[in-house]
Amino acid sequence: MKQPLHILSILISTLLVWSSLTVDATAYTTENNDAATSNEGPNFDMVGFATVNAEGLETTTGGAGGTVTTVTTLQELIDYSKTRENETDPGILYIKGKISAPTSTVISIKHGANISILGEGEYGELENVGLKIWKYKNVIVRNLKIHEVLYPNDALTIDECQHVWIDHNELYSKIGSGIGVDTYDGLLDIKNGSRYVTVSWNNIHHHMKTSLIGHTDNSNQAATDSQFKITYHHNYFHDTDGRNPSIRFGTIHLFNNYFENITDYGIAVRQGAHALLENNHYHNVYTPITTNKFNGPDGFVCESGTIYTGGTTEANNSITQVDCDFWNDLPYSYNLDPTNTVALMVQEYGGVGIINTDSTVSLSSNANLSTLSASTGQLEPSFDPLSVYYVLGVSEGTESVTISAETEDPDASVTGTGEYSELPGTATITVTAEDGTLKIYEVEITLPVATDEFAPDQISIYPNPVTDILYINNMNDGIIEIFNLNGSLIRQFDQKAETVSVDMKSMPQGIYMIKIKSGNSTEVKKIIKR
Repeated sequence: MKQPLHILSILISTLLVWSSLTVDATAYTTENNDAATSNEGPNFDMVGFATVNAEGLETTTGGAGGTVTTVTTLQELIDYSKTRENETDPGILYIKGKISAPTSTVISIKHGANISILGEGEYGELENVGLKIWKYKNVIVRNLKIHEVLYPNDALTIDECQHVWIDHNELYSKIGSGIGVDTYDGLLDIKNGSRYVTVSWNNIHHHMKTSLIGHTDNSNQAATDSQFKITYHHNYFHDTDGRNPSIRFGTIHLFNNYFENITDYGIAVRQGAHALLENNHYHNVYTPITTNKFNGPDGFVCESGTIYTGGTTEANNSITQVDCDFWNDLPYSYNLDPTNTVALMVQEYGGVGIINTDSTVSLSSNANLSTLSASTGQLEPSFDPLSVYYVLGVSEGTESVTISAETEDPDASVTGTGEYSELPGTATITVTAEDGTLKIYEVEITLPVATDEFAPDQISIYPNPVTDILYINNMNDGIIEIFNLNGSLIRQFDQKAETVSVDMKSMPQGIYMIKIKSGNSTEVKKIIKR
């Protein structure tokens, strides 16, 4: 844990950076923007490439529902690993307490599928014991502290795997006097075309060769490693040297990560790889982003929302190729936290001891709805379990609406369904998962607009799709709100002018919903940001 004075210095530096930003006052204020994004705590749900439906798997579930095994010694761990070879039945392995080895040891989990490897209780610990997951599908690794695994072994290796979630772990070695570049190998290395991988909420520190994605420049490896599809989000990289991370050939999405005290480089995008970098914070990093540090073809970057502090500036980057069009079809939805919140957030909520992985607890956190419908009217947009905000337009004279909903998990409960007779109004549907996780869906029920009220059909919104500035004409008096497709409020502001200009240059590409409210009427339109 860092000292309070250090935390205060980070907070001050980020506030100073944000106080210098220029904001279009006609679009939104920093006060409104902060209020819109600070009312929710951190979301520990799995997001990113690990959630994608592909290659026979709908998502990553690990060993959910499988046989539970707890190990406390090195020999028990070795014996268990042998039972998982060529095994596809779901299994959950709990590592309890600290397991050490006198010489560098690697435990291989290979040639199988459907496993969760979890630290029990506050965390499980491996010292000089690395994990290699090899030719495996559907893997979850959470709440483990793995450290000081001596060369030639890595702390954690993902080799030729599919659908992997690496979450809330602490990976580290030592750095400084007497520590050479080959005292340790990698902390987290991902190899041989591993794909649909999410690396989230990890504390990764004090290491030289931190995280390598793709082990060779050899062109014969390109066909395999171009399959890399990897997401890193809300990780805390600090007091490291290079490879934070380094990727060859494939595809990587980094968002909401914090990099601090990096003596060489943050991310290296190599051998034609593509990287989408959003809302990351670099503090005292020698070279935050590079596409040309190494021999071979340069990589491609699409970067936005970055904060540079601690003497690091954008000029420290070495970006030779930019390609944002590559990311038009990102196959999953996600929420971006404001960059100025990331440093403190990942230090407080990243690493071990945050999530509950007690082996006596196996409750589901699924709080999604499977259906949402109304007795009359049409939901906009169409129902999607991940979208939580909807508008229901009903005809004039409607006296009541009945809202119905079902949960994906039969053990989850739902409230807020039933008859609504106060129209217009808002139906609030709350889903409580088996483990207490809450998710709230809202349906705003609207009536036709009277001729003496706010008339949405008089409003024009253009251009759509939009790249830079969105204009709203014939806007007289009302509230404008912009949501992402998950229902999170991005911006909100009151407006009395006839014409409104909304600066959208810094917003990530994607689909948004814009809601205009005045009196009892509401207009909702879909906006595409290019």
